[in-house]
Amino acid sequence: MREARAELAKLKDQRQKTQEEYENILRQRNLRAFQVDPQKLDTLTAKMTELDRLIAEKETQISTTIPNEARRAGVPPSVLSQ
Repeated sequence: MREARAELAKLKDQRQKTQEEYENILRQRNLRAFQVDPQKLDTLTAKMTELDRLIAEKETQISTTIPNEARRAGVPPSVLSQ
């Protein structure tokens, strides 16, 4: 469970950094009439979408899959909350 939570935190951090990079590019374009590579924006958008998918999967794993597997294995629920 700790490993899954650490992975989730890492994914959320990556998502935040990608979002910031995307917003910085847009901000540069708006402030300085900076030419933006549309392919770069598309790449960042695709990366954010993929990270959103991975985050959702990891949240499901943490909230449902791991507890269900632990319950079937006879692990006390209190162990998972640590």
